[in-house]
Amino acid sequence: MNSIFKDINLKDCLDHHIIMRGDRTIELIGEIHNKPLPSPNSYVEMLDVIKEKNPDVLVEHSDLLCNLDNLDPQKIDYMLSYGGSETIFLNLISNDYSKLVCADNRLRMGMLSRSQMHQFQTILTNILESGEAGLTPDILKILPFLLGGVKVLKSDDIRSIFSNSSYKKLYPVFEGALSEQAKLILTMVKNSRTNSMFFKENIIREKTNGEIFIMIFLTMIQNLQTFGSMIFDINVINKILVSSSKKTIVYAGINHVNRIKAFLSNDPAISMFGADMRAPFSVNHSLNRSGISISDSLPLPIDILPEELLVQFLAGLS
Repeated sequence: MNSIFKDINLKDCLDHHIIMRGDRTIELIGEIHNKPLPSPNSYVEMLDVIKEKNPDVLVEHSDLLCNLDNLDPQKIDYMLSYGGSETIFLNLISNDYSKLVCADNRLRMGMLSRSQMHQFQTILTNILESGEAGLTPDILKILPFLLGGVKVLKSDDIRSIFSNSSYKKLYPVFEGALSEQAKLILTMVKNSRTNSMFFKENIIREKTNGEIFIMIFLTMIQNLQTFGSMIFDINVINKILVSSSKKTIVYAGINHVNRIKAFLSNDPAISMFGADMRAPFSVNHSLNRSGISISDSLPLPIDILPEELLVQFLAGLS
């Protein structure tokens, strides 16, 4: 195993992969962001090695928030207690480590933040469980954000990023799915304007129209989240490919790490994307403690209902 951390017990790192090409070595450390960490932990032990070996370090942290501004002690304590990548970020940026790169460009590209999505999901789930699904004030506040997310997805900047990426075949799939879901929401809003009971009625027996309305919102959020995750993958892959550094460490969520490793090494599991790397990296080491495979990590859009129910619902809605 050609790891700069070979003398450290990486027991707190769920997944650890090493890929190589020529004299270049890329280490990918995969985590579950909200998984509690013991103190001390493997990530703390890595810090001295990083400072000694001086690799490029790419972390899943927003490039718009690549500083210590507005971080109170409670927030810092939380960041140090979960996942691991934030431990690396906080310590390296506190010590002015020059080769630290905050590689998460999703906010900069106009995507919704993780906290916004979580907040919306909580509100929508509560509405769904209340049995009062419909055009509530909370829904009217959330709707512009989702429609704005679809507008960002269709922007020239995003199209350009995907057109030159390993995900170019998936872009039209997500664009089509999210556009149709947005159109469906607007149609249901229009129907409710002329029929005050619309959201309490049933087009299909299994769900009220109001329940399906909320399910579309939740589905759109998940699809926007998955779409945004590909933007991060593309950015990390591009940074790795243009770098001249002989050693690079990537700290990110497990799904990201799985996909980045797969694309850079031409893993057969992603052959359906037709994104063969001309000069692929070879896999030197692959430890998967999480049990999450590349197949589990594939970024695919989801639909609001099983196909047979969706067809029935759309037919009744029109």
